[in-house]
Amino acid sequence: MRSRPSSSTSARDLEAVYDTLEQRVIPAFADRARWSKMMAASARMSVGKFSAERMVREYFEKLYAMPVGVPGSLTAAPRL
Repeated sequence: MRSRPSSSTSARDLEAVYDTLEQRVIPAFADRARWSKMMAASARMSVGKFSAERMVREYFEKLYAMPVGVPGSLTAAPRL
């Protein structure tokens, strides 16, 4: 079980969030061209990292310690 952060840690974290919002996020959002470029770059970066297929494959490999898609295994069926 994790311990709860101290109130000073929580206060520092909250201050860091507000600083990031005020200094970086809000100014970027106000510049629509800049924001659009950032969002497009984020979408390109996340392709493959955040997918249900990847999640299920990793879950199966970790749970059963068996790579997915190994020839001759039960998981060798073609991907849909």
